[in-house]
Formats: sequence, structure tokens, C-alpha cells
Amino acid sequence: KFSKKDAQVYAEYESWLDRLAKGVDPLLDNTPVNLHHIYSSCWKERWSTIKPIMAFGSMLQQLNKDLPSFYDLVMSPASKILECWFESEVLQASLATDAIIGAMLSPYSAGSGYVLLHHVMGELEGQRNVWGYPEGGM
Repeated sequence: KFSKKDAQVYAEYESWLDRLAKGVDPLLDNTPVNLHHIYSSCWKERWSTIKPIMAFGSMLQQLNKDLPSFYDLVMSPASKILECWFESEVLQASLATDAIIGAMLSPYSAGSGYVLLHHVMGELEGQRNVWGYPEGGM
């Protein structure tokens, strides 16, 4: 009804977000690298940086050719990302809700593109892009 082009690229957009979410997975279960420990005189502290550095390397390897678009997504406003993918303002507005729910941001705010990815990274009982809420609320 709105755009045949948008209908054709929607699956590709979803696949792109899914690839990025899978690429970031290695970082999610690891403690960030403590950069001070890299140059520590204590070998135990140096050793503690290996696992998170390897997770970061794994993320870079998995993102591979998607790394530039990943950087663009996390640094840009969601509006810019959605305008690149879709021509229909109705679809852009509908998808922009994923970039603002719970973020207290405008879809025109820098970094709101990351929130699009954040909502795809949810996983529950092995199913990606699924969110759950505790019984009784949060």
C-alpha cells in the first residue's frame, strides 16, 4: 500500500539487524577489558584481560564486512538509519518506535540507532528477538 521497495528490503533490513546482534553476542557475556590491567606488573591482572580481548576480537571477526554499518548504527540517529533503508515515512515512523521505547530519546538523537539493535538483541529461552517480563512487573 505504501511502498513496494520497502516491502522488498524489509527482510534484508531484519537480516542485517540480526547479523549485527549475533556479532555483538561475544561481548554480552564477558566483563569489559580493564585497560589498566594490560600494562600491570601483576601477571594475574594481565591474564584477566585475555578472555575479554578475545571476545572483542571474536566480535570484530563476526561483524567482518558489517563493521562499518555497525558503527554507523550505534553512533547515528535512528531516523538516519531508517531513511537509508526505507522511503515510506509511515514505515520509518512505525520502526522508529523501537528506537525510543524506554530510551528517553528522540529518533533524531545521536545514538538512538543503537536502540534499534538493542531491541533485536533480546533473547529468551534460546529464541532471539523475544523479550520477557517478570510475573508481577518490573
